[in-house]
Amino acid sequence: MIFYFLLIMGTVFVLVFNVTRAHGASPGALLWKILASLMFVMLALYAMARGGSAANLEFKCFIVVGLVMGLLGDIVLDLRLIYREHDSIYLYSGFGFFLVGHLFFIAAYMGRIFPGCQVLSAVNVALLLVVSVLVALVMALGEKLLGVQYGAFKPVVFMYAAVLTFFMAIAVAYRLGMGNESASIPGPLLSLGNIVGLSLDSAESATGFTMIAVGSVFFLISDFILCGTYFGKGKEGPVYIVSNHVTYYIAQYLIASALLFI
Repeated sequence: MIFYFLLIMGTVFVLVFNVTRAHGASPGALLWKILASLMFVMLALYAMARGGSAANLEFKCFIVVGLVMGLLGDIVLDLRLIYREHDSIYLYSGFGFFLVGHLFFIAAYMGRIFPGCQVLSAVNVALLLVVSVLVALVMALGEKLLGVQYGAFKPVVFMYAAVLTFFMAIAVAYRLGMGNESASIPGPLLSLGNIVGLSLDSAESATGFTMIAVGSVFFLISDFILCGTYFGKGKEGPVYIVSNHVTYYIAQYLIASALLFI
């Protein structure tokens, strides 16, 4: 019941924030954003305490820290829009918080992959890292193709893009490496896992890792939109702002909620 209460309250805060933010940056919009982001942290903490397996506590702790970094990043990035005179400081800080957050997400998976390498091999992880760096290079060097100008932020954009892409690649590859453990079973039907030859734990775990994988994809979509908003021209209207934040909060709430099943 508490889980759904937090989820509903978070959804309300996200909706109010988007309506407020669509009319421009303001202290009021920042307050609603803080509440919306605080809810996914609280949701994750509750999910970690009440759901899943205690054996996965280390994984969950890393994910929660990553979400907290997201909350801090949300605050400083909107402060940038209110206090324009410190634009660069807030933008660098925002990139930093989210970069560290994604590193914690990645660390959570590395703790499960190594040293056993049962789901993904070390070679697979290395290949995913190489591909992620190449994607980041295209992002950083393809300014004309993307219609953006990074200026002094190009090195930061490259590092962040590489880390974000690697997180998505690891999350998706890890879930695929788990096999088809019936992750599509809805929560109320997880008790039927034994019918399809699964234990309850494996069905729940597959559901949780699917949610994180899907969340990582939404994260990439959100930041791709944000890239145009921050470094492009003519992409600062309400449609871009709302689509960026909606996809972002879908990502964070999926990742936070996943801890209930892992």
